[in-house]
Amino acid sequence: MQEISAYKQYKEFIKTSIDNIRKAHNENYLSIFAGAGISAESKLPKWGDLINELQKRLYGETKKNEDYLVLAEKFYNQFGESFYYQTLKSLIPDSTKKNDLHLGIVRLNIKNLITTNWDNLFEQAINEEGRFFNIIKSDKDIGSSTGFAKFIKMHGSLDENNIVFKEQDYLEYSKHFPLIENYIKGVFSTDTVILLGYSLSDQNVKQIISWVNSHSKSVKPIYFIKTAKEFDRIEFEFYKNKNIHILYTQELFEKKGHYEELLRFLKEIKAKPKDISQSYSGIIFSTKQIEQIGRMIFNFDYNAMKKRIDEISLKSSSVLNELEKAFLLYHLRQGIQAFEVLKINSKQAFRERNYDVWYISLYNMHNMPLSYNGFDDKEMERLQTYHKERILIDLNESFYELPFYKREQLKHIRDIGTTLDTNLIEAYQLKEKALKDLEIWSSSDSSFSFNSNQTKADGIFKKTLSEYFSFLIINGNQEKFFEQMIEIFFSFLAIYQIQEKRRNNNKTIPITLKSERIYCILKYFDNKTLMQKLNQYFQKTNIIFKTERDIDLIGIFKNISSQFVNIDIFETEFSRLFKNFLVLSAWIELDQNTFDAIIEICQEKIDEDLLWNSYDSMGYFITKQWNKFKMETKTEIKFSILDRILFSFIRKLTENFSGYLIILESSPRCMQNLLFILQQYNIEYNIELDLIQQALINTLIKEIMKLPNDTQIFISNYLICDLFPITKNNDGVNQNVKKFLLSIWEKNQNRKTIQEDEVYLLLTCNMHRVCILNSEQYQKIFLELKNKYMNRETAKKFNNEQPIHEQLLKQAMQENALDRILALLKDCENSFKKE
Repeated sequence: MQEISAYKQYKEFIKTSIDNIRKAHNENYLSIFAGAGISAESKLPKWGDLINELQKRLYGETKKNEDYLVLAEKFYNQFGESFYYQTLKSLIPDSTKKNDLHLGIVRLNIKNLITTNWDNLFEQAINEEGRFFNIIKSDKDIGSSTGFAKFIKMHGSLDENNIVFKEQDYLEYSKHFPLIENYIKGVFSTDTVILLGYSLSDQNVKQIISWVNSHSKSVKPIYFIKTAKEFDRIEFEFYKNKNIHILYTQELFEKKGHYEELLRFLKEIKAKPKDISQSYSGIIFSTKQIEQIGRMIFNFDYNAMKKRIDEISLKSSSVLNELEKAFLLYHLRQGIQAFEVLKINSKQAFRERNYDVWYISLYNMHNMPLSYNGFDDKEMERLQTYHKERILIDLNESFYELPFYKREQLKHIRDIGTTLDTNLIEAYQLKEKALKDLEIWSSSDSSFSFNSNQTKADGIFKKTLSEYFSFLIINGNQEKFFEQMIEIFFSFLAIYQIQEKRRNNNKTIPITLKSERIYCILKYFDNKTLMQKLNQYFQKTNIIFKTERDIDLIGIFKNISSQFVNIDIFETEFSRLFKNFLVLSAWIELDQNTFDAIIEICQEKIDEDLLWNSYDSMGYFITKQWNKFKMETKTEIKFSILDRILFSFIRKLTENFSGYLIILESSPRCMQNLLFILQQYNIEYNIELDLIQQALINTLIKEIMKLPNDTQIFISNYLICDLFPITKNNDGVNQNVKKFLLSIWEKNQNRKTIQEDEVYLLLTCNMHRVCILNSEQYQKIFLELKNKYMNRETAKKFNNEQPIHEQLLKQAMQENALDRILALLKDCENSFKKE
């Protein structure tokens, strides 16, 4: 009975071990030790055969029963190093060919491939498969290795004449291979390790066991693959005590023989996990609960989340509710508090034997992104403590503490990281197919219908999102997956939009965005990437999004902005969401009420000094909405509200020149585009400035006049010149602005440096554009600078045939300003030609 029970337990153990190995393979912490048995199918001698051959050459037909390592050393001492290596190379020739085991191993996603073999068969396999490995044959190779997987010949290589074979080699291993030895010992602590192609009596295995036992507290379980043998309980238990777990492959694949069993084992490592939706049919939260949680999350309704947390805290709560509380705290960016709730909840769930909540709590603790959000020393101490606790959570060990029936139910949660990686790979492949489809449909008149790739991508997206919300899973690795899925969504929408415009006489048909798509777009992209992707996919088609009727865009933006209450050196979660909302909303069909609300919130953030890094996103939103207004005659948005943004910025600039000049310099297009839109809008609707606005402009001019000359010119170029046209219906302030600009222009006519010439030409160009300078004044400055720079640059390019002012050229080369002014001069010249 004992043997039967042990056998059943072992069958379960071997399946679990394969899962662990597969997970390590997929997550890139698998290391393989490969012995002489891997090369046996290539007809190379095994260890015993090699020793017999040396014994025969040393003693003839006389049989000696002595230690193999001593025999090798006697052979070396008798014949010398040259004959020693000559003999071994004849027994292990370079002409030997690799076999399918070598190829199968190097095809795996392994972190380290470590071999005690001296042959070159793995090198052959690496070259044939085109794999990137750092090949390490001696200590000197360790230092030059890069970020690729490592192939380590821990016992040297015949082509280097540095093999480990004799007794003295083993005794002095630490002396001759200290870096390799220390690296390999570290592998046992960080990686899942498999021993392939060895026998348990192998001297090399004994060496590895010795290393493992000397670091037994920090090493992970090591798997020894034994082929063509049945399960041996006594042997298994013996080596288990040494942290060596024997996997008898015959129990997996029946009796197939050494070579075939190893090949099947390698295939098993690469086998894809089952679809997670088939792994667990039980839902621990009701559909209604999941919908309520989803509404809060998708709408970024932080107040509702806080209210729900308070409700849970005020009543005698269940472990299920506490799990929800931690999930909501995580979405409020309160990772430390979420961790503390989960820590208490996991213990309570275990006491109640609620294994679902216990395991999910541990899983979320292990995967909780913990970050420091303040300057409180106690908070920092808690953070460091929880980091240590999180690292110590062994999800695999906890998994095997579950009752047997629960393991099968919760297996997909344990493996969700692996599944996510698999889905990410599939998502990437689907994206590449979609991009090819987009290229075809962009240049083809063929009709288009959503194909199986789109349906498959949509299914993966919905299923994964459902998993996270159905079980309230926290995993910091999902960002890249959802980013890829949204990009696939964009590519299919681009194809669809091309076809719809063809069917509707080039009219743009708005496409509906659902709440979960909006959430993922805002949540999982960084701002620059989102802007780049929207431009990449929709710039040519000028796509317009609309939202489902029950989506409250104003509410979402207010929710996000309510949390955007401070700025930091680094971008915060809420400042990123704020910017992403503006960028996405630039492409959405808005009504006047929504547009005004977005502008009002932006104005509030300017007034609160919070919009420092968001001006580019705001400018992007305003410009895209204006372009839609100009192209779509049915759009009825009035843009006069933009003057609130302008005059809030002017007020802040007047109060803090040094700070807001940085914004004007880093995001010049924002204010220039905003002023251009107001100019165009004011021309059409003949809008006048109110008294407060006029007073702000006059105050701004007065304060600018106190600043250094170069700052006055900078502000004039990037703000005041474009401000002038919108004052045309207010004569007093209009003349004040004009007078200021003319005074700046006149007092800078005597310039000494190339930088001064550059900004003066730009000022002249801008003042002519807004009709303060006439064409004669403009051309006079242009011709003066053209003669000064364009002719000299020509002379510079043609071997100095004309005299050049040496100091001017030296300065130009040092300060890299000559190219800019030449480009500006050429732009001016082109504008004259158009006139």
